[in-house]
Amino acid sequence: MIERGDKIDVFMSVQYSHEETGGVQRWALEAKPWIELKTGGKVVVTFPKKKTDDESTIPEGCHFLGKVSMLTLQHHDNRYQVSGWVNPKDVQKICLLENITLDIAHIQEPFPGGYPTGTPGVIKGLPKTKDGMIIPGVVIHCHAAIDNLTRKTRFFTHGVKALGYHANIMKKADRTLAVSQATIDTWSQFWPVDYDIVPNGINTEELKPDVPIIRERKRDGKKTILFAGRHDRRKGIEDLLLAYRYLRESGRNDIQLRIAGNGYMTEELKKMIRDLEIPDVEFLGNLSRENLVKAYRTADVFVGPSRDGEAFNRTDAEALSCGTMVVTTNISGHRYAFGEAKGGVFFVKPNDPDELARGIVTVLDLSEEDRRKLGGQGREHIVENYSWPNVIEKKLIPIYVRVVKAKRDKLASSGKSIRGGR
Repeated sequence: MIERGDKIDVFMSVQYSHEETGGVQRWALEAKPWIELKTGGKVVVTFPKKKTDDESTIPEGCHFLGKVSMLTLQHHDNRYQVSGWVNPKDVQKICLLENITLDIAHIQEPFPGGYPTGTPGVIKGLPKTKDGMIIPGVVIHCHAAIDNLTRKTRFFTHGVKALGYHANIMKKADRTLAVSQATIDTWSQFWPVDYDIVPNGINTEELKPDVPIIRERKRDGKKTILFAGRHDRRKGIEDLLLAYRYLRESGRNDIQLRIAGNGYMTEELKKMIRDLEIPDVEFLGNLSRENLVKAYRTADVFVGPSRDGEAFNRTDAEALSCGTMVVTTNISGHRYAFGEAKGGVFFVKPNDPDELARGIVTVLDLSEEDRRKLGGQGREHIVENYSWPNVIEKKLIPIYVRVVKAKRDKLASSGKSIRGGR
């Protein structure tokens, strides 16, 4: 019988490109050291590779696996660099190179890479018995969520489902995880299986309030509204620009807007600012981790104006962890993640720049003492629910332990021999 303290080696496959600045990639990279710490095993993380990638661009213990394909999601016109072809033999080569025996294969966001060959290629490359039984426990982890599925999206998803790729993935999975209840609500319409919620984790020791920096920000005389994230349609950045423009036209000259991140909409957003002559807007680009944390800390309010498609919203959580109040939209992913954050989060309707503006000004007009107090309540919520030690030790490791034990019991009871030994 496997115990909690037994060593567990994990092969973690991410279906999005390493350079995509998304929550799925950050989940894998930030969870890796915590899983290793708690299990005493090794975690190997893989990402699909672009032609221009080289090994020096990827962290230690991570590898490129498969090729990058561009995926345009039907619902939001989002464009992602996702896993295309994966050669099963490359999975085996990485395992040999890293000298891991594979107790768990943890596949992050399997469905974008499940059509046609990404995730199935990973599964085919896993070690098997002579009779074809997969030796490690297979855990798949879904991250996406959509509140309002369009007819086009439903048709597309049912069409892909009819091809059988995803059904085959689900049959191979020993456990299916979801990053939030919003994810379960989305995918259970198509794949009604039992889901365990293992949410995003936040590095609450790195992302914490820094009072000296907060005092420093007051020297510029303007209150800072901050957005950080990928520049795509679902993020609602246009709504934020319109809300900010409304505030400036109403006479609020004491504010400035800072936009971090990048994406296919960046130039469109800059053109919008020029055409509408919106003042005091600064594009920060993709910030280093140190500068992003500083930006969270020095903001008077962080805004998450997403229209849909958020299962969690990592940047909202990171800002809250820094003690900064958040104005965010009342979509299911945000409600499930931050609905109990007390006064730290102010919810507004999505797709409504006027209400977004009212939410922003409500927070900005609080005293600094009140903002700090309410921001502190938001941080407490993040620490209690999403700090990495809690997510890994209380949520993930018990699932790993159950899956490994069940798989070992199944292998033992079947009497199946293991190819090549373990």
